[in-house]
Amino acid sequence: MIERPRNFMDKYEKNTIKKEQGITLISLTVTIIVMIILAGATISLVTGDNGMVAKAKEIKANIEKAQQEGQNRIDSLKGTTIANDGTTILNDEDAPTINSMDVTYVTDTSFKVSVNVTETGSGLAKIEYSIDGGEHFTTPQYDNRAKSYTFDDISLGFEEYNVVVKATDVEGNSSTFNKKYQQVVKRLIPEGFYYVGGKTNKGVVISDSKEDENKYSGQEIVGTDLQGNQFVWIPCTIDNSGSELKYARTEWGVEEDGDDNSRAIKDELTLTDTSVTYSDADTANGINADVSKEIVAQIKAEKASVAQYGGYYIGRYEVGKNGDTAVVKYNQTPYAEITWSTAYGLAKKIITNSEVNSYLCSSYAWDTAVNFIQNNSTAKNYATSIEGFNGNWNTQEVKDPSGNVIKPAGTSQQLNTGLTTQFCNIFDMGGNEAEFTTELNPGTSETAVLRGGYDGDCGPAGLRWDIGSGHAGIGCGFRATLFLTNNRVKMPIISSIQYASNGFDSTQAVIGDKVTLTINSNYVLTKKPTITINGTVVNTVWNGKVGTATYTIPDNITLTEGEKIPVSVSDYAADGRDGEAIIVSNYTSNVYYSKKNVQEGKYAIITALNDGYRIDIDDGKQNENSGNAQLWNNGCKQLFELIYIGDGYYKIKCTPTDFVLDVNGGSSESGTNLQQYTWNDTNSQKWKFNKTTDGNYYFIQSKIGTVLDLSNGTIADGTNILLWTLDSSKKNQQWKLEKN
Repeated sequence: MIERPRNFMDKYEKNTIKKEQGITLISLTVTIIVMIILAGATISLVTGDNGMVAKAKEIKANIEKAQQEGQNRIDSLKGTTIANDGTTILNDEDAPTINSMDVTYVTDTSFKVSVNVTETGSGLAKIEYSIDGGEHFTTPQYDNRAKSYTFDDISLGFEEYNVVVKATDVEGNSSTFNKKYQQVVKRLIPEGFYYVGGKTNKGVVISDSKEDENKYSGQEIVGTDLQGNQFVWIPCTIDNSGSELKYARTEWGVEEDGDDNSRAIKDELTLTDTSVTYSDADTANGINADVSKEIVAQIKAEKASVAQYGGYYIGRYEVGKNGDTAVVKYNQTPYAEITWSTAYGLAKKIITNSEVNSYLCSSYAWDTAVNFIQNNSTAKNYATSIEGFNGNWNTQEVKDPSGNVIKPAGTSQQLNTGLTTQFCNIFDMGGNEAEFTTELNPGTSETAVLRGGYDGDCGPAGLRWDIGSGHAGIGCGFRATLFLTNNRVKMPIISSIQYASNGFDSTQAVIGDKVTLTINSNYVLTKKPTITINGTVVNTVWNGKVGTATYTIPDNITLTEGEKIPVSVSDYAADGRDGEAIIVSNYTSNVYYSKKNVQEGKYAIITALNDGYRIDIDDGKQNENSGNAQLWNNGCKQLFELIYIGDGYYKIKCTPTDFVLDVNGGSSESGTNLQQYTWNDTNSQKWKFNKTTDGNYYFIQSKIGTVLDLSNGTIADGTNILLWTLDSSKKNQQWKLEKN
């Protein structure tokens, strides 16, 4: 609230006016002026001036003049308020206007938001920036220069963020501007490739041509006018058993020969079986024990990549021919007469660099891609339908992007790559050419496996059928996949997690414990680690740029006593290439959870009023029930053993006897005596240690509810120890534990 000016006339001469409750600016100004004039008239009358009529006319004229001057002054200052520094600020009822908002990527985990804001009058406005509901904010300031903010520590991945900017003027009028931005993380784009466009749930597209970079940035659908080899990101995980790649993976049950469903798991096990035999025909067509081992190694590499990076890339198109070169591009003649071994060899040659490996598509990858399409498009029956979505190729009329019919209904015509129905920026998986995978059936007459349909038969994308590995008839094409290699960068390793910094059992995490992680790294760590406890991400304190970080377990954690809880730690570190960030592999450990917050052992219980006095049991009653608890100087050497009994409570054993501290009669009344008594497992013998606000002392509270209290706060030998209602301000209820 702005204070009323002490001298109104001084403020008036400075062209500043203050609104006040119940009085308008006009009435206040006019009233004061009129009062001055009337006062002058009154004085004149008192002194005996006889020109009453003339004076009245003069007064009226002066009043009218003052009213007009006041009104003119009010009109000139209308809509203003007085700031604390005495300046005037325009109080326009209109909100500030955010004209535009732009995003500039600073690093692959940060971007800067810049806005153009206009405000009438002084232009002073508070600018607030938020992301995804308020995760990040600036420190609000009235500053017309603060028009940009950088969001850091953005989670890695192909993510879409809703960025909101709010501008508020000094009166509280505000306006907002929000826009969704695609965050593309460079670490997920292999060397030699560039982000083209697409969104996380619609298929992010990359290309190995610089000309294609950002051509469809932020758009869901990427056009077909690209120059390079193109691949689409498929997010997926490893299931809990570690046995298969998984993106809500489904087995389709659409196998043409009526055998079991897609058999990627079975296939992997078969290929590792040393008793499996290979026919002469298989060997002639490139399938033998060495190739089987190579395929298993590929599958393991795929799993490692998915575990590390959260997905893989699948070819946007089936592989086409550009002369003698195999390419993944639009409008190429697809391979359609090819053996399995040729497809396997060509797939590995499409992309070759140290950061990514291209493979013949595995059955794992095929299924996860089809699932991705079904879950994120209108193609809900893409895997199994025989109508629509290229389901029955012969019955389909297919048009090119311009709307021209390129395959009439009722024909089995082969089409170039990318001319079939597409979903999630992926083409050709249903219809056109059936595609070889790495899935094999060694020791059978039909060794190789094809997925999808072909130009002479129906072709839902989930279809699986067996064929001889040497078959090179029409309808045998293939698709390539890209998996990021784990040797892209040398990653720091989180080597250990330590607990119990306060001296507890290292297998137990208790309230107040610090979780410490140690990192072995040859690189400078640039981001603070993320610690997840029981599925909840917690904040951490990063110890500079060295390989340790700590997190203190809070007292509001709610877990079951004795529960094993997972603690996972991950971090980012610079990899030495232009500051690009990579994610350190997660380190996960289970830790036993306990609610105890004091280490078990023998302690002196010392009053906070004087550290020379401790709780003692009356010498004459040490071996008897009801022995009295009292204060005594430290010469008595009385110790108590704290024994944890669960749920945050302890029994306090009086050494050297087996008696425990006890509330006399189990009473909850203030003034009840503290004594020793034989253990009977009642609430009157169970105690909790609650730290004071400064953390130096404890309130020792019985399960009944009352706390230990020093009678009258008296420091003297023999002062009685009582139970009393908690009063956190009283030092005579605070105690220090000194471990023996």
